[in-house]
Amino acid sequence: MCKKTRFWDEAQGLLEEWYVACTSKELQENQPYAATIYGKNIVLFRQKNGQAAALLDQCVHRSVPLSAGSMKDGCVRCPYYGWSYQGDGHVAHIPSVNGKFFPEKPHPFKQRSFDVCEQDGVI
Repeated sequence: MCKKTRFWDEAQGLLEEWYVACTSKELQENQPYAATIYGKNIVLFRQKNGQAAALLDQCVHRSVPLSAGSMKDGCVRCPYYGWSYQGDGHVAHIPSVNGKFFPEKPHPFKQRSFDVCEQDGVI
């Protein structure tokens, strides 16, 4: 019999449920918010249209927590090299590539995103 060693397996499907990450008031317009759900670090932020977004709290470039970064044009920006992430996880800007910000044509790099629902004052 195979021993379950993966966190995902041990959670037995509980990771696929809905959880409260923060209140609507806690998620400010221009500030990333760090949350931990079932041991997974998540960064939440408000996009340009005000909708909440959630990504794995880790830059795909150097694994720096995105929650320690800042916001620019509705994207969360890594504090280390400045990579910017859209709400769907796509990288919208890499300063060292060409210095241009182009969310309409994101880079192929992507961080895992999570479905988000804001209802009754919680996210």
